[in-house]
Amino acid sequence: MATQVIIPHDKEVHFSDIVNELNENLENNIKVYNKYADEYDDLARDLGFKVANHLVKLCMDNLPESMKKNLDKCRVLDVAAGTGLIVEEFRAARFTGSFDGIEGANDMCAIARKKGIYSDLRSGLVTVDNPLPFDDNTYDVVVVCTALTPGHVPKECLFDCIRVLKPKGLLLFNLSHFEVSDPDGECMKCTKEIVEKMHDDGRCECVDEFDAQMFDLDSQYHKVRKNVIHCFQKN
Repeated sequence: MATQVIIPHDKEVHFSDIVNELNENLENNIKVYNKYADEYDDLARDLGFKVANHLVKLCMDNLPESMKKNLDKCRVLDVAAGTGLIVEEFRAARFTGSFDGIEGANDMCAIARKKGIYSDLRSGLVTVDNPLPFDDNTYDVVVVCTALTPGHVPKECLFDCIRVLKPKGLLLFNLSHFEVSDPDGECMKCTKEIVEKMHDDGRCECVDEFDAQMFDLDSQYHKVRKNVIHCFQKN
């Protein structure tokens, strides 16, 4: 019989505050992330944020041999970088390449910048009308972790992520279905459609995927019905 883990009440309420303030409006969500930027890392740790760890493992498992032999020369782009949690996971996995990033919430970006883990971390939004400010065929790996939800990074921006990838480079992203914000599953339907479009696009193919746990702990405020990490490789 599984042991039930009780989340400290103050942490659970704090997390629910963030969730309840987020909506489908990007401008609103930027304000929310700036508001909670100082607590974000502690909150993620206390709730057992796991998806970044799973994403990095999937990346390392699928890196082409040529990249594995030259890890220190690999360049990674972190889209919607937040406070840099995904890069910290890469470093923990002994990934020795360099990291660039872009983040729309200035206060989150400032915290990530202080960690000194990015070579080039830019403050800016990623939308359909604001493509990534990076050159074509630049990166060996592009990651988009927990950002492809309503009011955040539009799923259509994945096609621009393919643009900045080098041939044979990897694009990793997770797509989640949150019960609190999408009880009818409409977001999940859109998710399936965008993955199908990426297959049809012809510039990349899905080489692996993993049905991952989002958190060690799950609260009544933030139930995740499904969270799938996809790994695409550019042709």
